Amino acid sequence: MVTLRLAPVSGAPIEITKDSVLIGRDPTADVVVADGSVSRKHARIERRGLAWAVVDQGSANGTFLDSHRVDDAALRNGQELRIGAVPFRVELDSTADTGATLGDVPESEGATVVQAAPLAPPPAPPPMGPPTATIAPLPASAPPAPPPRAAAPPPLPPSPGASPRPPQMSVSGPPAKQGKGPVFWVVMGCGGCLTMLFLFFAVIGGLFYVSMKGPVDTVEAEIASLRSGALDEAYGRLSDDYKNRVSREAFATLVGEHPSLKDNVEASFWPPAGAVHIMNDQAQVSGQLVSRSGVKEQVAFELVKEGGGWKISALRVEGGS
Repeated sequence: MVTLRLAPVSGAPIEITKDSVLIGRDPTADVVVADGSVSRKHARIERRGLAWAVVDQGSANGTFLDSHRVDDAALRNGQELRIGAVPFRVELDSTADTGATLGDVPESEGATVVQAAPLAPPPAPPPMGPPTATIAPLPASAPPAPPPRAAAPPPLPPSPGASPRPPQMSVSGPPAKQGKGPVFWVVMGCGGCLTMLFLFFAVIGGLFYVSMKGPVDTVEAEIASLRSGALDEAYGRLSDDYKNRVSREAFATLVGEHPSLKDNVEASFWPPAGAVHIMNDQAQVSGQLVSRSGVKEQVAFELVKEGGGWKISALRVEGGS
């Protein structure tokens, strides 16, 4: 009888004595291989007369003989049988060895226990190619057997009442790289949207401020001229139409009647104390003036674009408290 042993990278070889043995990650398998690349029911080893064969059970990562993926193939002495990413060396011998064996527990007590040492991490498998054709069975004559291995101590019998359970061959691979999760991309997307929204409002606010600043600057310059007594300079900021309606003397009389114009110490034209309204080439700036003596008056300046700048087209003063 030809004996089949599967030798892992490290640990005692696994001797196959049953006519049909299931290899997989499922705890009920005859040979349990605890590796993520191994399917729950990965492959089956079958005795066919004097030869042995491996039959893939529709595994996800495939069964390989000497780096060739197979579905149903005969096993030869010295071949590398790879279950997923876990390699074994095929050893065929006409005499039985005393390594780890299958069949130590009677079939009536459950699945056969396999005593096998944990495997070291296997090398990365080569790229999977298309399934190869079925390999023909071995000829009747087997190749010379390798020298026998040192005998391993027999497994301890299970304690009374304990159900036999096949040990798992732990094979750990490198940790998989984890990409950035969806939360990261959602946060990044929201951050980009908020940045664009902030820039949009900043640009709109800047343009609005620049458009209002021209009329307000003209009004503040007019108030400063009146406070310093530069009446000609203040009269020069009036529009041509306003000058045609109000003479310099009438303008001087208007200024003299209102202490907040000629003797102002405080002027507020920006909200909330004041207001600025612009419509195309016309604007209105209103606010409050306070004189040195404490008199508060509401003023409203109307302006118009003239000669590339803002000119005062009307002036109204109310109050006097």
